Parts: sequence; C-alpha cells; structure tokens
Amino acid sequence: MHNTSVSATIKFAPSRDLARVIVGPERKEFHVNKKLLSAAVAALRDRLDASSPAAMIRLGPGYNKPLPMSLPHQTSALPIYLPDESPAMFELFTVWLHQKDGFRHHLDDMINLVSDAPETVSDRFHWSLVDLHIFAARHDLDQLQDLSVDALQDLYLRCNWDVTPQFITFLFGERGARDTMRLRRWATAMVAWLLAASPSEPRDNIEPSSFHALFQLYPDFHVEYTLHVAKLKKGKLDARIKNPQLRIPANRLRNDERQFGFRQCSFHTHRAAVGEGKCPHDIKSVDMDNYPILVPLMIDVRPAKFARTFKHVKSPSCPAAPLLRYDNTMDMMPAPLRYPKPKTVATLNI
Repeated sequence: MHNTSVSATIKFAPSRDLARVIVGPERKEFHVNKKLLSAAVAALRDRLDASSPAAMIRLGPGYNKPLPMSLPHQTSALPIYLPDESPAMFELFTVWLHQKDGFRHHLDDMINLVSDAPETVSDRFHWSLVDLHIFAARHDLDQLQDLSVDALQDLYLRCNWDVTPQFITFLFGERGARDTMRLRRWATAMVAWLLAASPSEPRDNIEPSSFHALFQLYPDFHVEYTLHVAKLKKGKLDARIKNPQLRIPANRLRNDERQFGFRQCSFHTHRAAVGEGKCPHDIKSVDMDNYPILVPLMIDVRPAKFARTFKHVKSPSCPAAPLLRYDNTMDMMPAPLRYPKPKTVATLNI
C-alpha cells in the first residue's frame, strides 16, 4: 500500500485573461489578451479554448506521474506555438491588437526612427511590415493589411528606396497570391515607376534587365506589369512621374494630383467597394506634410501607342482571376519602359 500521508508541489497557471504565445525559432514569449486574440484570429480560437488542468499536483514517493487538479475560477494557459512567424512581426501585431487607435501613430514613430538608423535596422523593420501584412492577409484582418501597406509606402518614401529584384522574387516566387496580392500590385507599380524613370541610368545599381529576367521567370509578374502599364496608358498617365510611394489623402483626385500619386485606397482591401469615397480606415493623425510631393518643372511626355487594345481584366494576383498569357508582350509596352531582353534567366544574380 502507498503511504496515505503525501507531500505535494503545486504549480499554478498564469492569469486566465492572458494567453502565452511562443513565436519563432528564438521562442520569444508574448502575453496577449486572450479575448482580443480569440476575436481577431479565428484560427487560434480552438487552441485558446482548449481545456486543460489549471494546476498540477506532484505527489510524494510512490506516485510516478503528476495529477491534474481543477481550481475554482481558474483556467489554464498552455502556450500557443507559432514557430514559423517572426517575433518582430508579432510584436507589431500585439501593439495593434491592444492599441488599435494608436497603432498608426506607433508606425509613424517607428518610421521616423528607422529612417535615420543604420540600414540593417530599417531593413529589419521593412521585413517586419511585410510579414505583418502577410499575417493579416492570412487571417483576414483587413484594417491591419491596409495600415501595413500604407506604412510600407511611407517607409520607402522616407528612406528613398526602390523595389529590388529580390523583393519581387519573394512576392511572386516564394509566397502565394492570396496573401500578397496587394503587395504584388504595389511592388509592380514601383517597378514600372523605376524602369520608366531613367532607362540609361538605373537607380540604386538596379539593372532593368534583372526585372525582365523575372518577367520570364514569373508569368504572374509579367502579366501584372503589363496590365498596370496598360491602365496608366488608358488614363493618359506617365509612369515616370506617377510615384507609388505617394499616397494622396483622398480617393477623389483632381487631374493634377492623379498625375503624381495614387489614391489613398489604391492598394487597400476595400478599394473596389470604396471607389472615390472616404477610406473606412482614414486616420487624421497621418500628416502628409512629412512626405512632400516633388513636382518637376518640365515634363517631356511622349505617349506611345499599344500594338493592341486591352479589355478590362482582373489582376493575376487575385486568386479568382485566370492567368492570362500574352504573345510578344514586351512589344506592347510604351517605349520608355522597353529594354532588351536578357539572353538567359541564369544571368540574374539574386
């Protein structure tokens, strides 16, 4: 028989209002409001509500296993593991989750800080915003998607960055269309602006031929680019001066405004529903004076004609849209955007 007098060591669970989330290979631990997390991320709801003992009793000699014990008004807090997510991204997510009204302010402050920091710091913040957008898209958090893509526009403008071939490879070659469709559209517009700016003098040591190699490698990118250029042409807009980093704080634009920037909701989740109306995520705290629009005094616009006309077609970044194929697509681009095709894709160094 076992001795009836036993000693016990009891380890109680953390607060029932907080969920423990372990993120990334670094296993960084976050404590998140359980109700807010459950309401925001449906995929984690079952794991948050899973029943488990509130405390474990380890008995004395003769008892090999600890026994569960339920205590009144107490729930367990078994951790949730997200090994494939970025701790830097999840930290931004927790700020948004707990302080949604002040999150735009928080992003503005972060952009101000990293724009004057070493490039490694700003680069890490850039990828945390990209990961945040993808995380929000995966869990249908529309407002968070829109805030993150706005912050990316502001970050690129403040740091005077161009989209790189590596970023295009990440979006079109390493991630699915559903989670990156709006980032793809914005990045494609950035590429069109970059290639149109100065064909003979590539910016930031980015060779135009590297993007044309990616056209061959990623058909979705090729089609997205062609449709974007066609849309600019139809609207009589010049890709050399229409800067995708400039977000005009309105959707109903005057003719002079639309020449140099994009509508407030151009890359938002609700773009089609809003039209020229007010953005549902509009926050007055965004001070556009921090991001001045520089307008050239003289613009030499020499429109080119397309070899054929385009009907309205959905973007290939939309999963529901069929992937369209074009013959001799490079010949249908305006002259300022046309470059010699690289001989082989293997010449691209990423």
